[in-house]
Amino acid sequence: MIYRDIDELEKIGIIVDRPATGSSKYSLREKYLPKLSFEQASSLYVSMLLFEDTILDQMSNSAKEEFEKVFFRNYPDEAAKINNRIHVVGDTLVNPKEVGDKFTKLITAVINSYQIEIIYSKLDGEISQRTIKPLGLVFKRGVWYVVAEDCNKEEYRTFRVDQILQVTLTNIMFVYPEDFSLEEHIGDSWGVFTNDEVQKVRLKFSPAVATRLKSVRYHRSQEIIEELPDGSVIIGLEVCGLIELKGWLLQWGSQVEVLEPESLRQELLNTARELIEMYRA
Repeated sequence: MIYRDIDELEKIGIIVDRPATGSSKYSLREKYLPKLSFEQASSLYVSMLLFEDTILDQMSNSAKEEFEKVFFRNYPDEAAKINNRIHVVGDTLVNPKEVGDKFTKLITAVINSYQIEIIYSKLDGEISQRTIKPLGLVFKRGVWYVVAEDCNKEEYRTFRVDQILQVTLTNIMFVYPEDFSLEEHIGDSWGVFTNDEVQKVRLKFSPAVATRLKSVRYHRSQEIIEELPDGSVIIGLEVCGLIELKGWLLQWGSQVEVLEPESLRQELLNTARELIEMYRA
């Protein structure tokens, strides 16, 4: 069957180099391979390092191996240099293979519009079983999410992939909604959750971190409202998903002050009081 397939490829002009005497290697002619410069190949290879011990660990590792065979075959030490001299530090999974296997099923379901059954664990430990129509996958701030329509509640829901305990593919296909846009669905959210209204947010960042806020865009609505004489900066946002925004603000500690909305300012104040009480105890 393989020989027949090779003959069929050659009939349409795709040439396979057959093995020389004493060899068993068949290979696609080099002209069919992607045309990448050494610098481009090295940059793509480096990007794969970002996925070590993450959901994409297995897939990125196999891709890295193919890169080494094709693009670095004339530079056998280059891959080793990259791995030794470039180190990526980030949050990793305890069991990337297990989560990666589930992620592969999710990709298949999203691309082919298959309904799936999942067993999902909430942060509080509550376990639920759901049948969902996966509409897309979103990667934001180091975490993968699946956005789906819950078949029982007929509403859009967002699930963290690493909290999905089990994925079962079904043979039931669904019609992808024509009026749904994944980008627009999460567009105003600070993270990926869209279960509250879009609100105007004003944040004052200290001079110590103002430069970072002026050089990094954390949200598409972000704008500089005012640069103050002392070097601090006031940033404006229009976002929903304030529960996720609150967690991000806490990372900045005393370097940021919430000016509005008052409800978010009060939440930060209450959390600060709880922290004081906890450490006093």
